[in-house]
Amino acid sequence: MPALTRAVALAVALNASACEIWTDVDGVYSAQPRLVDAATRWPGLNFRVMTEMADAGAKVLKSTAAEMAQRFNMPVDVGSSYSGVLGTRIDARPLDRHRASGVLLDEDIVSLTLSPTDSATNFALIAQLSARGVLVKSIWERGHECG
Repeated sequence: MPALTRAVALAVALNASACEIWTDVDGVYSAQPRLVDAATRWPGLNFRVMTEMADAGAKVLKSTAAEMAQRFNMPVDVGSSYSGVLGTRIDARPLDRHRASGVLLDEDIVSLTLSPTDSATNFALIAQLSARGVLVKSIWERGHECG
């Protein structure tokens, strides 16, 4: 079991009020702060969004830790071990379905999470990306893979 997942499991077993994760960044950002100057830190984030971001490559919290935290409703606070600042709380807060949640970068992959989504919006987005030479491998809509 990875260390972050063990930390969440231990917090659950001890019936803690939250699990604190101390790392080299002071929270969860809208994009990789080392690569995107305009990345903003979220003060709070929904378990589901964090799980999806972790699955897509976010490095702050692994998806198994986020899934366990969600299953046991264990809030996770992410903070910087350098500054002592707790910057993001991951919990069961309602999803904000009116804005993009984040952009994750890899050398070969770009994963966008948008909400709300509908077929017309998705197809318009695919057309715009394709016109710029971006290959769209799949889109997830309402929890189901569309393509």
